[in-house]
Amino acid sequence: MIGTPEQDGFISRSMTGIVATVRRDGRPASSMVGIARHGDSLLFSTVASRVKGRTIARDPRCVVTIINDNEPGSFVSVEGSVVAHLDNPVLLRHAMYDYWDRVCAIHPRSNWARRGREATEPLFSEAGRAVYEVTPTRKSGVLLDRPVLLED
Repeated sequence: MIGTPEQDGFISRSMTGIVATVRRDGRPASSMVGIARHGDSLLFSTVASRVKGRTIARDPRCVVTIINDNEPGSFVSVEGSVVAHLDNPVLLRHAMYDYWDRVCAIHPRSNWARRGREATEPLFSEAGRAVYEVTPTRKSGVLLDRPVLLED
């Protein structure tokens, strides 16, 4: 379990996060990523030479704020330590894809549902890309309304 049962449920219905790290000079850096729950940890992927990768290499801590378009105003922030899998393991990439497939079953209008793993694999297997695994140390958040069903 990552957080409370309610937070865990929200995380398990979500695939978007904002990763925040700290630059060398102390300024914050943040960017949106696709997240995947992997047991009691979170996964995301980026190119190791980008700001996220460089700041995590220097200081392996981050905050991932998980959001969900179908639950406006709700969020869960997960602070944690990060392990960088610089070899970009296929098993962890596929764990991310499997998670996104499950989430898309309840959010069929997502970008992943439209593009899928075949379109994503070339990007996620590019040279220099890594998978980052966040082990939670602190959780917080606000869960407001029940999920909103998007209509066409």
